Amino acid sequence: MSWYKTTTSWIEQIQSANWSLASWIALGAYVLGCFTTGYYLVRVCTGRDIRDEGSGSVGAKNVGRLLGWTGFIVTVFGDVAKGSFAVWAASHWTTRLARPTAFSRRQRRRHLPGGVAGL
Repeated sequence: MSWYKTTTSWIEQIQSANWSLASWIALGAYVLGCFTTGYYLVRVCTGRDIRDEGSGSVGAKNVGRLLGWTGFIVTVFGDVAKGSFAVWAASHWTTRLARPTAFSRRQRRRHLPGGVAGL
């Protein structure tokens, strides 16, 4: 169990976490998740609530029923942009946390099956 000595316990990891950054990330994720492209698009274009129309869904298909194919396309692109932004933000703000720093590249190659030369 030599790996046990080189890793930190979960208590130490929690104590050393950057809780301020984690709080901002959680708040940002919540706000981003609250923004529904279809709802706001229909509200701006028609003044109606999309949840009271058609199937009651705020998705692109229901928006397309009310606004036509342009509404459908704008909703799809808005939702894709929202998801892409979330992925970019997560990789931007958490990359330094996810990078392994305990081993050099040479040491990692030795520990992986077949030596995986691409690392």
